[in-house]
Amino acid sequence: MLNAVLVAAYSTNIFTDYGFNQQNFLIAIPVMFAGAFYFEGIRVHQLPTFLSYVFYVMISSTLLSQFNVALNLFCAILPVFSFYLSIIYGDLSFRKLRISGQYQNIGLRDTRLSSNGKTNQVSVFYPSNTPVTEANNTNWLRHGDKTLLGIARASGGNAYGNKGNKHGPLWIMRGFLNIKMDVSLNGELPEEFEEGHKKLIPLIFLHGISSNRAMNTGTSKDLASHGYIVFTMDHEDGTCSYTVSEDGSRQ
Repeated sequence: MLNAVLVAAYSTNIFTDYGFNQQNFLIAIPVMFAGAFYFEGIRVHQLPTFLSYVFYVMISSTLLSQFNVALNLFCAILPVFSFYLSIIYGDLSFRKLRISGQYQNIGLRDTRLSSNGKTNQVSVFYPSNTPVTEANNTNWLRHGDKTLLGIARASGGNAYGNKGNKHGPLWIMRGFLNIKMDVSLNGELPEEFEEGHKKLIPLIFLHGISSNRAMNTGTSKDLASHGYIVFTMDHEDGTCSYTVSEDGSRQ
Protein backbone atom coordinates (compact mmCIF):
# COMPACT_ATOMS: atom_id res chain seq x y z
CA MET A 1 0.00 0.00 0.00
CA LEU A 2 2.76 2.45 0.95
CA ASN A 3 4.65 1.61 -2.26
CA ALA A 4 1.63 2.41 -4.43
CA VAL A 5 1.02 5.75 -2.68
CA LEU A 6 4.65 6.78 -3.07
CA VAL A 7 4.74 5.91 -6.77
CA ALA A 8 1.58 7.94 -7.33
CA ALA A 9 2.92 10.85 -5.30
CA TYR A 10 6.28 10.96 -7.08
CA SER A 11 4.58 10.69 -10.46
CA THR A 12 2.08 13.45 -9.63
CA ASN A 13 4.91 15.65 -8.41
CA ILE A 14 6.39 15.58 -11.92
CA PHE A 15 3.45 17.63 -13.19
CA THR A 16 2.93 19.99 -10.24
CA ASP A 17 4.84 22.96 -8.94
CA TYR A 18 6.83 22.74 -5.77
CA GLY A 19 5.32 24.48 -2.76
CA PHE A 20 2.29 23.48 -0.73
CA ASN A 21 1.95 20.04 -2.34
CA GLN A 22 5.58 19.21 -1.68
CA GLN A 23 5.38 20.31 1.94
CA ASN A 24 2.34 18.13 2.56
CA PHE A 25 4.10 15.27 0.83
CA LEU A 26 7.23 15.61 2.97
CA ILE A 27 5.12 15.59 6.15
CA ALA A 28 2.63 12.87 5.21
CA ILE A 29 5.09 10.23 4.06
CA PRO A 30 7.00 9.94 7.40
CA VAL A 31 3.62 9.50 9.12
CA MET A 32 2.78 6.70 6.68
CA PHE A 33 6.19 5.10 7.25
CA ALA A 34 5.67 5.22 11.02
CA GLY A 35 2.27 3.54 10.63
CA ALA A 36 3.68 0.86 8.32
CA PHE A 37 6.57 0.11 10.68
CA TYR A 38 4.24 -0.02 13.69
CA PHE A 39 1.70 -2.41 12.17
CA GLU A 40 4.05 -4.52 10.02
CA GLY A 41 7.46 -4.17 11.67
CA ILE A 42 10.64 -3.54 9.70
CA ARG A 43 11.28 -5.80 6.72
CA VAL A 44 14.17 -5.82 4.27
CA HIS A 45 12.06 -5.27 1.16
CA GLN A 46 10.88 -1.92 2.58
CA LEU A 47 14.42 -0.51 2.29
CA PRO A 48 14.24 0.73 -1.35
CA THR A 49 10.99 2.55 -0.54
CA PHE A 50 12.58 4.18 2.50
CA LEU A 51 15.64 5.16 0.46
CA SER A 52 13.41 6.71 -2.20
CA TYR A 53 11.98 9.10 0.38
CA VAL A 54 15.40 9.93 1.86
CA PHE A 55 16.76 10.61 -1.62
CA TYR A 56 13.70 12.72 -2.48
CA VAL A 57 14.17 14.88 0.61
CA MET A 58 17.83 15.38 -0.30
CA ILE A 59 17.20 16.40 -3.90
CA SER A 60 14.20 18.60 -3.10
CA SER A 61 16.38 20.77 -0.89
CA THR A 62 19.15 21.26 -3.49
CA LEU A 63 19.50 23.17 -6.73
CA LEU A 64 18.53 20.18 -8.89
CA SER A 65 15.04 21.41 -9.74
CA GLN A 66 15.89 21.42 -13.44
CA PHE A 67 16.09 17.64 -13.23
CA ASN A 68 12.67 17.40 -11.54
CA VAL A 69 11.13 14.93 -13.98
CA ALA A 70 14.11 12.56 -14.09
CA LEU A 71 14.65 12.59 -10.33
CA ASN A 72 10.98 11.95 -9.56
CA LEU A 73 10.97 9.06 -12.01
CA PHE A 74 14.02 7.62 -10.26
CA CYS A 75 12.33 7.99 -6.87
CA ALA A 76 9.24 6.26 -8.28
CA ILE A 77 11.29 3.28 -9.47
CA LEU A 78 12.52 2.40 -5.96
CA PRO A 79 9.04 1.71 -4.46
CA VAL A 80 8.25 -0.36 -7.55
CA PHE A 81 11.38 -2.38 -6.79
CA SER A 82 10.19 -2.79 -3.18
CA PHE A 83 6.85 -4.03 -4.46
CA TYR A 84 8.66 -6.50 -6.73
CA LEU A 85 10.70 -7.81 -3.77
CA SER A 86 7.53 -8.22 -1.70
CA ILE A 87 6.03 -10.38 -4.48
CA ILE A 88 9.17 -12.50 -4.86
CA TYR A 89 9.86 -13.00 -1.16
CA GLY A 90 6.39 -12.41 0.27
CA ASP A 91 5.58 -11.91 3.91
CA LEU A 92 7.54 -13.56 6.67
CA SER A 93 6.63 -17.26 6.61
CA PHE A 94 8.05 -20.73 7.13
CA ARG A 95 6.77 -21.66 3.67
CA LYS A 96 10.09 -20.91 2.01
CA LEU A 97 12.01 -22.99 4.57
CA ARG A 98 12.45 -26.35 2.86
CA ILE A 99 12.00 -29.58 4.77
CA SER A 100 14.10 -32.55 3.76
CA GLY A 101 11.94 -35.61 4.58
CA GLN A 102 9.45 -37.54 2.49
CA TYR A 103 6.42 -36.09 4.30
CA GLN A 104 6.07 -32.55 2.99
CA ASN A 105 2.82 -31.78 4.84
CA ILE A 106 3.28 -31.28 8.58
CA GLY A 107 0.49 -31.29 11.13
CA LEU A 108 0.35 -29.45 14.45
CA ARG A 109 -1.71 -30.01 17.58
CA ASP A 110 -1.61 -28.02 20.80
CA THR A 111 -2.24 -29.80 24.08
CA ARG A 112 -1.03 -30.02 27.68
CA LEU A 113 1.09 -32.62 29.43
CA SER A 114 1.20 -32.98 33.21
CA SER A 115 4.36 -33.76 35.17
CA ASN A 116 5.54 -32.94 38.70
CA GLY A 117 2.56 -30.72 39.37
CA LYS A 118 3.04 -28.75 36.14
CA THR A 119 0.75 -28.84 33.13
CA ASN A 120 2.95 -27.52 30.36
CA GLN A 121 1.54 -26.31 27.08
CA VAL A 122 2.85 -28.54 24.30
CA SER A 123 2.89 -28.26 20.52
CA VAL A 124 3.09 -31.57 18.66
CA PHE A 125 4.56 -31.69 15.14
CA TYR A 126 3.94 -34.81 13.05
CA PRO A 127 3.74 -35.96 9.40
CA SER A 128 0.33 -35.30 7.90
CA ASN A 129 -1.62 -35.97 4.72
CA THR A 130 -3.64 -32.74 5.13
CA PRO A 131 -2.41 -29.97 2.82
CA VAL A 132 -1.73 -26.58 4.39
CA THR A 133 -4.37 -23.98 3.54
CA GLU A 134 -5.05 -20.44 4.65
CA ALA A 135 -7.81 -21.79 6.90
CA ASN A 136 -5.75 -24.41 8.76
CA ASN A 137 -2.42 -22.56 8.89
CA THR A 138 -1.61 -20.94 12.22
CA ASN A 139 0.49 -18.16 13.74
CA TRP A 140 4.06 -18.74 14.86
CA LEU A 141 3.68 -16.68 18.07
CA ARG A 142 1.24 -18.87 19.96
CA HIS A 143 0.11 -16.09 22.32
CA GLY A 144 0.45 -13.15 19.95
CA ASP A 145 1.43 -9.82 21.49
CA LYS A 146 2.23 -11.40 24.85
CA THR A 147 4.75 -13.81 23.33
CA LEU A 148 6.21 -10.91 21.35
CA LEU A 149 6.68 -8.93 24.56
CA GLY A 150 8.47 -11.92 26.13
CA ILE A 151 10.82 -12.15 23.15
CA ALA A 152 11.47 -8.41 23.34
CA ARG A 153 12.36 -8.75 27.03
CA ALA A 154 14.84 -11.47 26.14
CA SER A 155 16.56 -9.05 23.75
CA GLY A 156 16.45 -6.15 26.20
CA GLY A 157 19.25 -7.17 28.52
CA ASN A 158 17.19 -8.95 31.18
CA ALA A 159 19.19 -11.47 33.10
CA TYR A 160 17.00 -14.55 32.89
CA GLY A 161 14.06 -15.82 30.86
CA ASN A 162 11.00 -13.57 30.88
CA LYS A 163 11.98 -11.75 34.07
CA GLY A 164 12.50 -8.00 34.11
CA ASN A 165 10.80 -5.17 32.26
CA LYS A 166 13.55 -3.91 29.99
CA HIS A 167 12.91 -4.39 26.29
CA GLY A 168 13.42 -2.71 22.97
CA PRO A 169 10.64 -1.02 20.97
CA LEU A 170 7.99 -3.60 20.09
CA TRP A 171 7.12 -1.96 16.78
CA ILE A 172 10.44 -3.12 15.34
CA MET A 173 9.33 -6.74 15.77
CA ARG A 174 5.62 -6.43 14.96
CA GLY A 175 6.20 -8.26 11.69
CA PHE A 176 6.64 -11.41 13.77
CA LEU A 177 2.91 -11.35 14.55
CA ASN A 178 2.15 -12.11 10.90
CA ILE A 179 4.45 -15.11 10.56
CA LYS A 180 2.64 -18.32 9.71
CA MET A 181 4.08 -21.73 10.62
CA ASP A 182 3.01 -23.38 7.34
CA VAL A 183 1.49 -26.38 9.13
CA SER A 184 -1.99 -27.91 9.04
CA LEU A 185 -3.55 -27.33 12.46
CA ASN A 186 -5.06 -30.63 13.67
CA GLY A 187 -4.21 -32.26 10.33
CA GLU A 188 -4.77 -35.98 9.78
CA LEU A 189 -2.03 -38.61 9.99
CA PRO A 190 -1.03 -40.49 6.82
CA GLU A 191 -2.73 -43.89 6.44
CA GLU A 192 0.45 -45.89 7.06
CA PHE A 193 0.62 -44.45 10.58
CA GLU A 194 -3.13 -44.58 11.23
CA GLU A 195 -3.29 -48.27 10.25
CA GLY A 196 -0.13 -49.24 12.15
CA HIS A 197 2.04 -50.10 9.16
CA LYS A 198 4.55 -47.53 10.36
CA LYS A 199 5.26 -46.24 13.84
CA LEU A 200 5.86 -42.63 14.73
CA ILE A 201 9.18 -42.10 16.49
CA PRO A 202 8.72 -39.76 19.47
CA LEU A 203 11.15 -36.91 20.15
CA ILE A 204 11.06 -34.27 22.89
CA PHE A 205 12.54 -30.91 21.92
CA LEU A 206 13.40 -28.54 24.80
CA HIS A 207 13.75 -24.83 24.18
CA GLY A 208 16.49 -22.69 25.69
CA ILE A 209 16.37 -19.69 28.02
CA SER A 210 13.99 -16.92 26.91
CA SER A 211 12.65 -19.08 24.08
CA ASN A 212 9.32 -20.89 23.66
CA ARG A 213 7.83 -24.03 22.18
CA ALA A 214 7.40 -22.58 18.69
CA MET A 215 10.78 -20.91 18.38
CA ASN A 216 12.38 -23.94 16.72
CA THR A 217 9.48 -24.60 14.36
CA GLY A 218 11.79 -25.06 11.38
CA THR A 219 13.76 -27.84 13.09
CA SER A 220 10.61 -29.47 14.45
CA LYS A 221 8.97 -29.51 11.03
CA ASP A 222 12.03 -31.01 9.39
CA LEU A 223 12.21 -33.78 11.98
CA ALA A 224 8.49 -34.49 11.54
CA SER A 225 8.98 -34.77 7.79
CA HIS A 226 11.16 -37.86 8.43
CA GLY A 227 8.43 -39.64 10.40
CA TYR A 228 9.10 -38.31 13.90
CA ILE A 229 6.44 -36.95 16.23
CA VAL A 230 8.04 -33.97 17.96
CA PHE A 231 6.84 -32.67 21.33
CA THR A 232 7.90 -29.10 22.13
CA MET A 233 6.76 -27.53 25.39
CA ASP A 234 6.72 -24.17 27.13
CA HIS A 235 8.73 -24.51 30.33
CA GLU A 236 7.01 -23.08 33.39
CA ASP A 237 10.22 -22.46 35.29
CA GLY A 238 10.68 -18.86 34.14
CA THR A 239 12.87 -19.71 31.14
CA CYS A 240 10.04 -19.40 28.59
CA SER A 241 9.30 -16.06 26.94
CA TYR A 242 5.63 -16.38 27.93
CA THR A 243 3.50 -19.12 29.49
CA VAL A 244 -0.13 -19.69 30.45
CA SER A 245 -0.74 -22.28 33.19
CA GLU A 246 -3.80 -24.51 33.28
CA ASP A 247 -5.33 -22.37 36.01
CA GLY A 248 -4.98 -19.31 33.78
CA SER A 249 -2.00 -17.75 35.57
CA ARG A 250 0.52 -16.14 33.25
CA GLN A 251 4.18 -15.30 33.39
